[in-house]
Amino acid sequence: MMFGYHLALQVHDVDEAFEFHRGSGGFASWLSRTRGWSMATGWDAAVMENFPGEPPLDAFFRLVDEYREFAGHPGS
Repeated sequence: MMFGYHLALQVHDVDEAFEFHRGSGGFASWLSRTRGWSMATGWDAAVMENFPGEPPLDAFFRLVDEYREFAGHPGS
């Protein structure tokens, strides 16, 4: 889903930052820095691996909310 969104941004030449590259985007960097997780297989695999008892989409959207709060603060 995220790859398709990113591809659509590129195809339609939309000037919008994409924070969800699997291993190198802002979201992945934030997860690595704040949680100490490896991003070798991407943030999606890291979320599933580190929240085994939680539905992956629930964990993802909870983390996105935390990331947005972090990213919205100056100096973050």
